[in-house]
Amino acid sequence: MRTDLRNAGAEVVDEPVVTDGNITTSRSPDDLPAFCERILHEFAKAPQPVGAAGRA
Repeated sequence: MRTDLRNAGAEVVDEPVVTDGNITTSRSPDDLPAFCERILHEFAKAPQPVGAAGRA
């Protein structure tokens, strides 16, 4: 898989979790705890939607 990714132009790094823009990836299911932590962090940074009445 890593060879295919590199051949497609991706930069493959050996880290538990990587976020690039809006994309977050991990290496394997063993990295799930770190992946979940990062996803929660990324969601917390996202702007909150404003409802029709101007309230969040």
